[in-house]
Amino acid sequence: MSHGPPERLQATFSADMDLPWPGRPSGPFLSGLSFILFLERRPRIQTEISTLSRIDYDRDSIERNLTALAFFPEGKKNNVSPSARAAGYLLQIRADALDILSRPGLLTRAEEKTIRDLPGVFDRSVRLPSRAGLSSALQKMSFLEKELDTRELRLNRSLEGVDRNLERTGFFAGGAFLLLAGFFFAGIRDVRRTFSHLALYEALQRSDNGIAFLDPVSGHFLFANEGFLRLTGQAPEDLKTLEPSALFPDVRGVFPGYGEKSPLPPEGLETVLSTRDGRRVPVEMRLERSVFQGSELLLLMISDRSRKQALEEKNREILSHLETIVQNLGEGLLEFDENGRILSSNPMARTLLGFSEEELAGGNALTRLSGGEREREARIRMILRQVCANRTILEESNLVFCRKDGQTIELQGVFSPSSSDGSKGCSVVLFAFRDAGPKKRMEAELRASEVLNRGIVENSPDGIFLLDPVRMVVMEGNIRFARLIGLPDVTFLRGLPVMSFATRTEKEIRKEIEQLGQPGWEIFETSFRRPEGRSIPVSINAVPIPYKGQDAVLVTVRDITFRRQVEQSHLLFLELDRLILEGTPPHRLYQTITDRLVSIFPFVHVALFREGSEGEARLEAVSSRDLVMQMEIVRRACPFGPFFRQDSEEKPFSEVLELFPPWDQWREEGRFGVLTRLPFLFSSDRPAGVMEISLEKGEPLGDALRTLLEDIRGRLAFFARHRDELARIRLLEKAFEVTPAPAFIADPEGRIEWANPAYFSLVGENAESLLQTIHPYLEKRQKSRTNGEMWGRLRKGLSASGEFLHRRRQGPEFLAEIRISPILDEDKSLVSLVAIETDITRERRKEKELRLLAFHDPLTGLPNRAALEREFEGYLAVARRYRRVLVLLFFDLDGFKEVNDALGHEAGDLLLAELAGRLESELRGGDRLFRLGGDEFLVILNNAGTRSEIEQVARRLLEVIHQPFDLKDQEVGIGASIGIALYPENAASQQDLLRMADMAMYRAKSRGKNRIEFYEGEGRTDPSVLREPLG
Repeated sequence: MSHGPPERLQATFSADMDLPWPGRPSGPFLSGLSFILFLERRPRIQTEISTLSRIDYDRDSIERNLTALAFFPEGKKNNVSPSARAAGYLLQIRADALDILSRPGLLTRAEEKTIRDLPGVFDRSVRLPSRAGLSSALQKMSFLEKELDTRELRLNRSLEGVDRNLERTGFFAGGAFLLLAGFFFAGIRDVRRTFSHLALYEALQRSDNGIAFLDPVSGHFLFANEGFLRLTGQAPEDLKTLEPSALFPDVRGVFPGYGEKSPLPPEGLETVLSTRDGRRVPVEMRLERSVFQGSELLLLMISDRSRKQALEEKNREILSHLETIVQNLGEGLLEFDENGRILSSNPMARTLLGFSEEELAGGNALTRLSGGEREREARIRMILRQVCANRTILEESNLVFCRKDGQTIELQGVFSPSSSDGSKGCSVVLFAFRDAGPKKRMEAELRASEVLNRGIVENSPDGIFLLDPVRMVVMEGNIRFARLIGLPDVTFLRGLPVMSFATRTEKEIRKEIEQLGQPGWEIFETSFRRPEGRSIPVSINAVPIPYKGQDAVLVTVRDITFRRQVEQSHLLFLELDRLILEGTPPHRLYQTITDRLVSIFPFVHVALFREGSEGEARLEAVSSRDLVMQMEIVRRACPFGPFFRQDSEEKPFSEVLELFPPWDQWREEGRFGVLTRLPFLFSSDRPAGVMEISLEKGEPLGDALRTLLEDIRGRLAFFARHRDELARIRLLEKAFEVTPAPAFIADPEGRIEWANPAYFSLVGENAESLLQTIHPYLEKRQKSRTNGEMWGRLRKGLSASGEFLHRRRQGPEFLAEIRISPILDEDKSLVSLVAIETDITRERRKEKELRLLAFHDPLTGLPNRAALEREFEGYLAVARRYRRVLVLLFFDLDGFKEVNDALGHEAGDLLLAELAGRLESELRGGDRLFRLGGDEFLVILNNAGTRSEIEQVARRLLEVIHQPFDLKDQEVGIGASIGIALYPENAASQQDLLRMADMAMYRAKSRGKNRIEFYEGEGRTDPSVLREPLG
């Protein structure tokens, strides 16, 4: 059976004519002609309606975003940079507008111009539009909506007209062919009949329902359309031999040729269709007898009922579900009519009120619920009338109803208007309510709990505060948190920006907030910045909570300063053990102690003194946060106060009250607070040394800190008395104890014999793969000078150390530092090697970054004052050795403060950065430019020539400085006052040269600024170098 018209049906349709069916040359032409005539306009109109709907959808989105911007807070709309939310509105408006403009042909030029003129479409300005602009845009969108609705209505009417014409097309075409048949010969009638058959065939094939023709005698299939084949899943050739009853197993006696006939009712029959793949599809079937061209046929029509059944079943489920919800609702529900009569009630309402369903129904139920009090009843009736009249929802929180047992119940609930017949009017009012008593009791308990919790929070040892995650400000906080960040009272916390004390960026903080509650989020550690600039290490725990109707984050902050100090102290003890184990010289050991103590604790300085041969104080090591203080201690090499005597008893942690100048003045100025001393033993039972410590102002010397210092004191004394003996003991102990430091023992050939777990973890190996293998650093095959020197030292009993790139068998390589101590026997022969190996990749990277930050100005990239202190002696040494002239040009910018005040610090920073580039381009390769701070710069000229040449260089620099700067579209100019000092003519030391250059600079300022002055001694000026200021 073919998919096209069957031969028998074709013969029936073409009994009186000999015209071809589709498949021959003329068939497609006639079918295409009829399709173009009847259906050409319909798709075009449908496309235009669809496009207009899409344009209207985009216009509606633009209108919503414009409305959101119109109600955006006024204060934010004047900002140059809009918030992320406002910027998002503008981006959405632009996307919708570009989507509309991508569909040309349906909008007029004026309408397209309206879309282009919307804010944010082609105007890339970051400033938000004004309210007037937004109002105008909204009004234009409203006019555009009306125009689009009118146009869409016109197209829909056109489409309806096309559909009506399509219905009449067949009739008109048939009439036309009948007229032609009266005027032309009989062949024209056959053409009309063929055209009619083709139209009928096309209509049958395009129908969504299944349609088939059956032989009225045998019941065999003659023809089936695409809908029938799709529903049954059968192929056209399979229908030739298929019995109709096989498709409908539940239908008996209705098909011809298969037993007794029982005609189907006219309205059809609901049955089940058995498809080819075994599915059972519910369908509606109709079987009718029909006559076509004098031939009798059976017309079988089927339609899929699965969607309809699924929809009906879904509706029944929804209705059942809604009924179950109402019946099991945890709130009472009463249905009032507009006259106040109760129409229905749910079980919870009857339970709360104590009445049965019959008792609540009726005209006097409202009076009964009011307890006979007219005021209560009148109030309820007034509410019902108001809800019905205004069709508004009203919420009431203090309604009083009377229960059946006579007791009153306080209710809170919502009155909602509704309709019993589905109309827009209000005929019933639904009252959903609950008992307000438990809620009020709960509120009282919550208030009491809030008072208790507030007391707990206020007295918590941790800092606690509430964070607004949107505005990034503190909402509330306890006194502990206020004091932690350096504020005197909690009143200063409300509205405090988080970025005023946080050290992380706002982007990082918002990312942490987004990850709260997600798997993998943990308590993290960071630091807070106090107003005086000091950072406090803290641990953070946060949880999102609702607070006063908005989202908030409850943050718990714990000060971990002491924990960090303990951890760092433990690392210091390990490092001391390592240094002692390696036989480190005393001076290096003492310097390590002072450096680490200053970095760990709030000490201004730590100095170690020991008694000299004549009882004098001898400085062993000093470290300080104050470089000036450290330089003064090194220069004087004596304590702040009187040194102890051999015959006196120095008590631990005794506070030094009698101070020498200038330390007494420094303490009055607040450069340090408590000054204390801790004596320790070197080689006997009497105090032979002292540790001098000054704390930051306001910092106490607590018991915990005293304990840590006492431990260090004991280790110092132990090291002083038993340094050599302790080194060997520690060497043996370290080889056989589990330590956090990765260690191993090797034989004289470098073959690993033992390693601790830390070392296995470091190299990613186990005992089977590591032991009895030669350590890569100890391989003797490396014929290098360093390797030979190392083995030479080890055979002599000397420790060796080095750095190398350790390549793991599995995993990434790392930079390792190895320290090796040899063990010799009585014959001084090498027996074993004890080594400690550590991963220093991160430390070396950090050291590189710190060196760059310590000696360079972050704004200009120039060397800073610390770099000058480090490099100046080198310049002087070269000048002394080669007898060269060294010149210092010290200059201070004139007019820079006015630029800062007028244009802001950002503009000032841009000026300084550009100026640094200009000055460096004017200097020779051997010269050096420093930024000392603020607007002060220093130039060192190596191997300078005569005064005339020096003055030429200075004037060239002045000209460069005087060139205008373009800042924020404004042209500004500055000058400079330059003071010049020469080595060796003026002075031979760094301090004197800097002081003399500074004095010459101030003399230039006092004489009108923007000039050059050579230093010529106190109160004298060389007339030959006085110059008029540059114009």
